[in-house]
Amino acid sequence: MAASMSPYETWLSKKLLSLNPDTDTEIFVSYITGIIEEDSPEDEKRESVLDLIEQVVKWEEINGQMSETPSQQKSSVKQHEKTEEEIARKKAILAQYGHLVLEFKNVNSEQVKMNEIEMREKSKQESDSKREKDKQDREAQKQKSKDRKEGEKKRTQKGERRR
Repeated sequence: MAASMSPYETWLSKKLLSLNPDTDTEIFVSYITGIIEEDSPEDEKRESVLDLIEQVVKWEEINGQMSETPSQQKSSVKQHEKTEEEIARKKAILAQYGHLVLEFKNVNSEQVKMNEIEMREKSKQESDSKREKDKQDREAQKQKSKDRKEGEKKRTQKGERRR
């Protein structure tokens, strides 16, 4: 496992290993994370993740059957119903975990949206304060210009009186 995994990636890695101990978690975690971060509908994301996890579970079952001896394979015919039952149970569990995976993503996207809203509000406040400061500066500049003109007018009038 990579040293810089997020808590979600660590959790996902553990879950994949619990489903199939031979799973290459670095590849599957990055692949599943990529699926979740895509800009596609939630239904497609859920279906893609569930299909992938289902393949991981099936791979474990196939590997488990291949490691059996021929005599064990004969007895596995009786266990076939149990295996289907387990598959159904695993699918139900996967559906539950698939929902958690997408729920985690939704929480993150909500947090991102909240951050964006806060940034917009902050920018708007900064813009408003800058606009107000610019307005005050313009008024001060007008007042300064007016005072200067009045001062010059008084000097001119004073000079005319002396003549």
